Amino acid sequence: AMQQFLTHATDAQSWLIEGHDALTEAYSHMDDSDLGDAEDDVERVKTAADQVSEPIEAIGTGSEGSPASAVDAIDADEHDAKVAQLTDESEVLTTLADDAEDIRNGVTLLSRARDEIDDDRTDRAADTAERAYDTLNDAEDRLDDLLDDFPERAGAFETVAEDLRYLASRNADDADNIYEQYS
Repeated sequence: AMQQFLTHATDAQSWLIEGHDALTEAYSHMDDSDLGDAEDDVERVKTAADQVSEPIEAIGTGSEGSPASAVDAIDADEHDAKVAQLTDESEVLTTLADDAEDIRNGVTLLSRARDEIDDDRTDRAADTAERAYDTLNDAEDRLDDLLDDFPERAGAFETVAEDLRYLASRNADDADNIYEQYS
């Protein structure tokens, strides 16, 4: 039971690290308006969020009670704390995957609105900017809610969540400015 726990915990941790790295890269690419690479990064985040669920589920249902009692190296409290940490991080990763996808969609719409302005299609740019604002503002609101009650055990994801909230906020403001100017 302990060997299975350690195998699943290691697998989950690997996917969480991959998800964190992909979120960080997605933020950087979106911040640099490199939307093609950002899309690839968001897909990596979504894959990591999907893949981490299997080992997390296996840990949660793999045994009755803690397998920690079988060895002296880890006690039941440490086992339970690790399960709780992995579960919290998995849930936060899934939430951030959805938010990152919405932010990328919003930034893409904002970029399209700017292109429409350049093409002298300002009415269309205003509509596109309004959609960008709605998408980005919704993501910002969800990130605000998450950060207001951030799971302590998922602290590894807090900085990237703050970065994504800032990115959503800044781009929502830009979209709102375009909408106000051209509507």
